Amino acid sequence: MRSLFLLGCLLFGTLCHAMALQTVTEDWPPYNTLQNAQQADGAYARVVRTALQRSGLPSDIQVYPWARSMAQTSLRPDTLLFALARIASREDQFIWIGKLDELSVYLWRRAGQQAGQHTLQQIRDCCSICTIRRDASEEILRQRGFDNQRLIVANSHADCLRLVRSGTVDYLALPYPPLQMLLRQQGQTVDSLQRGPLLQHYSVYLAASRGTRPRVIQSLRDELARMARSGESRKIITGTLLQAGIQP
Repeated sequence: MRSLFLLGCLLFGTLCHAMALQTVTEDWPPYNTLQNAQQADGAYARVVRTALQRSGLPSDIQVYPWARSMAQTSLRPDTLLFALARIASREDQFIWIGKLDELSVYLWRRAGQQAGQHTLQQIRDCCSICTIRRDASEEILRQRGFDNQRLIVANSHADCLRLVRSGTVDYLALPYPPLQMLLRQQGQTVDSLQRGPLLQHYSVYLAASRGTRPRVIQSLRDELARMARSGESRKIITGTLLQAGIQP
């Protein structure tokens, strides 16, 4: 029987993919993280898990490096991904199920440095910025003319923070809440960095791979819309951040 099943998967691969809904994200506290190195937790993870459960869609949330989560969603049907920034270059690559939040990404540098750069153009002409692979910030910075000499691509936001604190890189790109969490994890205070210009304001979504079943899309879209209308999603996100001692 198992041999027949495996043969069927080889012949009708899309059907086998459809049997298991996969949900992936990255380690990006306080929005997404691993609790006790086992279960996904965080503000967005709690919203997504609630929507999955109420939609009757069993799916464990897996936490991977962001580039891997993006790659899996691009290649595998019936894969959900969060929290994906909705920017123009990604519009046709994914199915956009529901908005989770809106974020403002700023550039941050070490406090106490003499800086005459006040715009992105000035920074582009003189300074380096760290971002992570396949993050929206990397795409936005490349679109605005930052080349490989100025753009340092790391594996994690924690790596970027260490590079900025050591003086190896001039700036990193992050919203304020995850920056607070990273600084705390590295034993630093918020006043150890200084905020620079705004890079981008965008919405982040629960998205799905092309080929994901319409029933999955519609069920989650309806539930996330209901949670947004009632204020439940915002309550979960704000409550999770405050519980972690993070200023929204």
